[in-house]
Amino acid sequence: MKTTDYHFPVPWQMAQWAQVQQLDSRYGEQINQLYDETFPMEVRQYLSAWIESHDWEMVSTSNSLATVRFHDLLSQLDDQYSHFAVENNLLAQYNIRRIKRNLQEHFQEDPLNLALNICNCLKEEKNILDLVIQTQDNMGFTPNNEVFEKQKELDNKVKSLTSKFQKAQQDIKSLEDQQDEHDFKKKTLQNRVEQEGNMITQSPMLKKEIHEAEMVIRGLFINLNITRKVMVHELAEILNLAEEIQHTLVEEEIPEWKHRQQIACIGGPPNASLDQLQTWFTAVAEGLQQVRQQLKKLQELEQKCTYENDPITQYKNTLEEQALSLFKNLIVNSLVVERQPCMRIYPQRPLVLKPGVQFTVKIRLLVKLQEFNYHFKVKALFGKNVFDGSTVKGHFSKFNILGTNNKVMNMEESNGSLVAEFRHMQLKKTRVENSHESPLITSEELHYMTFETYLSQPDLQVKLETMSLPFVVFSPLIKLSTAWASVMWYNMLTREPKNLLFFLNPPQVTWRQLSEVLSWQFSSVTKQGLNDEQLRMLGDKLLGQEAADNPEGLISWATFSRVSIILDVWVFKPTPVFLSTGY
Repeated sequence: MKTTDYHFPVPWQMAQWAQVQQLDSRYGEQINQLYDETFPMEVRQYLSAWIESHDWEMVSTSNSLATVRFHDLLSQLDDQYSHFAVENNLLAQYNIRRIKRNLQEHFQEDPLNLALNICNCLKEEKNILDLVIQTQDNMGFTPNNEVFEKQKELDNKVKSLTSKFQKAQQDIKSLEDQQDEHDFKKKTLQNRVEQEGNMITQSPMLKKEIHEAEMVIRGLFINLNITRKVMVHELAEILNLAEEIQHTLVEEEIPEWKHRQQIACIGGPPNASLDQLQTWFTAVAEGLQQVRQQLKKLQELEQKCTYENDPITQYKNTLEEQALSLFKNLIVNSLVVERQPCMRIYPQRPLVLKPGVQFTVKIRLLVKLQEFNYHFKVKALFGKNVFDGSTVKGHFSKFNILGTNNKVMNMEESNGSLVAEFRHMQLKKTRVENSHESPLITSEELHYMTFETYLSQPDLQVKLETMSLPFVVFSPLIKLSTAWASVMWYNMLTREPKNLLFFLNPPQVTWRQLSEVLSWQFSSVTKQGLNDEQLRMLGDKLLGQEAADNPEGLISWATFSRVSIILDVWVFKPTPVFLSTGY
């Protein structure tokens, strides 16, 4: 794997503000100029999903609607204030109060002006994004185009699936009407024959009427049988398409998203496509639930009327098993770690934790069904000993989780996501009695957390589980820079989610790969990447002056870990001298 294999999530599938945040730094000034003290960028950041959920061009034409939206916006800020109060983030609370006062001062009497301001900001953002996309197209960024086409194809399949679900719903209703007509006319004829039996045998006219009625009923039965066959075939096709889409989501899209999350954790481009995945997962889940209901309806129709070689009788069990299996598999794979374990005091360095210091982690269920709200209780667990069942002898440090490790998932107001956010967890080291020492030093010991919950429905009992990326626990004896170096090396070089013995034989990295990641790190602090002079200086330290000219030159983990403290000063905490001269 090379870090350059990473592709940005394509613009059409992300919220607009997420696209803006991924723009190159040279466009930052244009974005900054759109916002001022009256409508600051913080509001755009805090309320991005809410802002983009409304048509501000329409709002700016109605004073009454603008007034409603103005007070809605203030209410949203109050919610943000409460959120930061829970996190005990005093600075953010102060900023919210200041922003709210300014908004009231400038727009309380003129909400239309605020609506127009927001409308113009959104339009200008869109213009800048369109310019960037046009520039990329002119430069022929084939990898992004390939990703775009792949994602667009998947989106079209999901839309087609949704359309088929809706058509099947209509066809079931039509089948029900057909069967009602057939059953009514058949029963009416039977009642007439029972009541007029003797008269029919004696009257040629009545015999003819009965025969004609029987032919009509026979025709209705033939059409009913054909419609049942078509209905069963239609549901089978729908489930096959759902299975194809599900395979793509579970086997391709989720792994790709998790890899992008790894890259984002070590300073790479932000990973902002989870909302689109949620849309796809939810669409498939809703459809599968509809199919299961439709199959129950077919069973009801079968109970009212069945016959030899009835298509419903022949195929319903197979279809029910397939629909249930698909729904179960989709749910099982829809639990993800949206935000990896991270201490609030080091927001730019996730996956490094210190005992006794609070950290946060956020879990999301990608299937957003209303009936799921408050039905999932997530439990956080510290990972098992890596040497359990391993041929390698030794033991890792073990920790207990302090604080609340059980959370009920509920819908977020901003985007309706079903989430559980653990905000007040800590780790405490426990004593381990073991005669075998670990073959790894403490900064190379990787740990993980698992998060589990259960879905319990009358016909479905299933356990859902996901796990964090491996993290390093450091203490006063181990510097943060050393732990962070381990996190960087791991996420640069492997996609394996549970390779806790990675540092028993860590692979080498090329200077090309490492320099890109170091530049990401520098950019996360200074908002600009490392220039050529700075990269050459770092390359000299790692490879020597001659080797640094070779971008494919290999660097070992031993070399990198030895200079990680120096890199921590130069790259992660850049001094004015380094920024101005490169040294």
